[in-house]
Amino acid sequence: MEFLDYDPDRYLNDNSEFNYNYNLKRFLRVDEGATELDFINSEILKNEKIIEGIPVLIDTELIQIIESKHSSLQKTSPNYKEYILHQLEVERKKLSRKRQGYLNGIEDLIIRKNRLPQPAQKVTTAQNTNPFPEIFNGDDDKAFNVFNDFAIEVTDYYLDYSFIFQKMKSKEENLIKSNYRHKSFMNWLLENKFITEKTHNDFFDKETFSSKADKGMRPTRYYSIKNRHFPTVTD
Repeated sequence: MEFLDYDPDRYLNDNSEFNYNYNLKRFLRVDEGATELDFINSEILKNEKIIEGIPVLIDTELIQIIESKHSSLQKTSPNYKEYILHQLEVERKKLSRKRQGYLNGIEDLIIRKNRLPQPAQKVTTAQNTNPFPEIFNGDDDKAFNVFNDFAIEVTDYYLDYSFIFQKMKSKEENLIKSNYRHKSFMNWLLENKFITEKTHNDFFDKETFSSKADKGMRPTRYYSIKNRHFPTVTD
């Protein structure tokens, strides 16, 4: 049974712990360099994608689906309208329960993630100097800290790192050297343990970072982080 294939009514029971441990062990066997944090992030991403795929249907669309399922019913029947309205409520609840079930899954995973031992900061800087001047612009460590804070919450490795690399390298942001190459940055991510060797190989197979990752919550999260390190000065 896949971790995500649960009955929402039975999600919070003993089986959820069994399924979590079973799928965690299977995940770690497939990728020897992976961690439990990698597993949790991948499961959160799966849940988010499934939620996105759950249709949001208006009542007229639901009624059409119900009527197609029960085409043998006579519309002239005195109980027809009452039956359709009852089925409409049933279908509404099914979609709501399905969506809520996966939201519960994400909430459970976030709780597990927060309970994991917190790793030390991946790179420490001395006296606020730029630790990687060949990559990040500026004499201080602000640009690097923007990247580092964003990297802590990465879940979709390729798209998240594509976004932060392209965003910080853009003319508007100018926080990563404009001439710094994609594959050089991929190598740097591996050398500094931001990604595993398997993820690095996946990146190299794609050859470049995507220029179409500027979507979802990434820009909001980026600007929230950036504003902490580069606060706007107001009169």
